[in-house]
Amino acid sequence: MRARPRDPLHRRDAGLRARRALRADRRGRQDRDRGAPASDGLGLRRYGLRPWLRRRQGPGRLSRRAVARIRRLRRVASRGRRPARWAGASPRPPRAARAPARRREAGDGALPDHDGGPRGALRARDVTEIGEVERHFTERLGAEVHCRSLRQTFPGQSQETWLVELRLGGGEERGYVLRINPPGGGIVPYPLRREWEVYARLARTPIPVGQPLWYDEDTDFFEGRPFFVRELVLGSTEVPGVHEPGPAGDGLRERVAMEHAEHLARLHTLDWESAGFGEILDAPASPEQAPRLELDTWWKIWDEVRSDSFPAVTEALYWFEAELPKSIPRISLLKGNNGLGEEIWRDEKIVALSDWELAALGDPAQDWAFSQGMLELWDREKTLAHYEECAGFALPRENLAFWRVWTVFKSICCTHAGLRGFLDGRDLRPALPAMGFGAVKVGEQMLGGFQAMGMEQAANLISTMSGGQRG
Repeated sequence: MRARPRDPLHRRDAGLRARRALRADRRGRQDRDRGAPASDGLGLRRYGLRPWLRRRQGPGRLSRRAVARIRRLRRVASRGRRPARWAGASPRPPRAARAPARRREAGDGALPDHDGGPRGALRARDVTEIGEVERHFTERLGAEVHCRSLRQTFPGQSQETWLVELRLGGGEERGYVLRINPPGGGIVPYPLRREWEVYARLARTPIPVGQPLWYDEDTDFFEGRPFFVRELVLGSTEVPGVHEPGPAGDGLRERVAMEHAEHLARLHTLDWESAGFGEILDAPASPEQAPRLELDTWWKIWDEVRSDSFPAVTEALYWFEAELPKSIPRISLLKGNNGLGEEIWRDEKIVALSDWELAALGDPAQDWAFSQGMLELWDREKTLAHYEECAGFALPRENLAFWRVWTVFKSICCTHAGLRGFLDGRDLRPALPAMGFGAVKVGEQMLGGFQAMGMEQAANLISTMSGGQRG
């Protein structure tokens, strides 16, 4: 008997039923928390999935991932406990309370005003109580405070970022950002203390950052995990209208690209030695040694975090070693991931550079290779020409191509590093195995294909994948 042909529409409908089932399960669990009658179990009977789960998966049905998730939910429910993904989640506030009265953004997301909604409704794990936050900030600030809102931003995979809005005794309102090490450690394989030290030194320079306030790792606050606090910066991680077509959108994209180029030039010409960055970051002996230091550092990290041999990645590392850039204009302080979605914007201007977990000393072309599509936002060469005019040196284009492909390996390394906490049970977020296994396999295949086509062609392909050339 021949198997039935696959029906893409049926698969799409089946996937929709699975998502509805999972949403129904979440609503049922929230009803139970509120003391209301729980809805139908896992929502499987309602959407016709319960009988299907008793049968063998056949062509045209749900994906294996959807099957695994639903079965896991059923196992968890049978044990009488909640899935880790929703553990401690409070009931979702009503729509009127969810609508933000204003937006404040810092680092990873926006801070809505939750007045009128359930006070302290956390979107993720119940890491700490509102009372603990109030007691901690009262002790640190030396004044009685009232916590008006506490929210974890999304996605927050490198470090957890929580936005706190406080009302002081005199009625003054202030916003703060909590950067907290995840339970199993962040996907960036550096300690949080390193990022704090970068912030502390940047605050004494012309580089705009949120004012760092304190770092702690020896308290019971946030389960005793390392954390630091900085001031919240008014603005947004996105620029409204930057992706709109037409002449107005073109003009805005040009202004945004020029603004970003000027801030990178200011960062890359900073006297990092006088600012003390040599005390916390490894510095290459000379500009020509910067690529070798970067390769050795991350090769060592990869050997420490990988869970399998991954021969294609190892082969790619030897390929990178043979293709290391030879001409480096200078040693600069690098931000790491930067660009739209990474900085704080207000009125088309950058008011703060945020999230410095990948800061390093090296070739300034690295930052442009990791600029989140900024070179594809407007005219690539005009953007780089403006940067070079502000910085006072030229960027070899072959360096840019090398580092653009290198970021694929660094992404593999970081996403795989997040598996450590998942495999030893400290951090059971579903995104960690999805990234740690799935993304690594995709990246491994990409690196294998890149070696066949060469560095320049591979970099052009990555540029096309990130949005294509403009201008």
